[in-house]
Amino acid sequence: YLGRLQKAKRPIEIVEAFRLAEASNLHLVLAGPGETYSPEDLRHLVQMMGVNRVHVPGPVYRWRKDGLLFAADGLISLSAKENFNLAATEAMSAGRPVILSPGNDLQGELDGVDCGWLLESDDLAEAVHAIREFAQLPEDQLAAKGGVARDWVTTNLGFENFRHRLE
Repeated sequence: YLGRLQKAKRPIEIVEAFRLAEASNLHLVLAGPGETYSPEDLRHLVQMMGVNRVHVPGPVYRWRKDGLLFAADGLISLSAKENFNLAATEAMSAGRPVILSPGNDLQGELDGVDCGWLLESDDLAEAVHAIREFAQLPEDQLAAKGGVARDWVTTNLGFENFRHRLE
């Protein structure tokens, strides 16, 4: 996860879905500045919930953010409302698949694009299922979804498309 740590972004729900997924081969990183929740609040909550392999480094900027995106295997956003989701497009441009809630308006653009998991509801069980599938997907298939994601960003959000739309 990469974004502000606020209630509308649903970081607590992400932690709960991660806990319920019981994917022992995954780590969850919740990176971003504190708003509703401070990084310390989330670290304390994760500890109280007894969830392992969750890291809350706080805000990351510039090269640290790029490094985090390239080190990650994917990005998850269960946000209640995202007008676009720049973090998701940055992850996709880095060749990472995404798990997106229906609150991500970007989902409407990705209909039919096999770039990850586009959830149909905010039901926690659906997010848990997506995390489990992500964890079980062979590396080559995960990379293929990431490649589709990168190609979609390049084709649809690249400079040439932007220039064409302006003209």
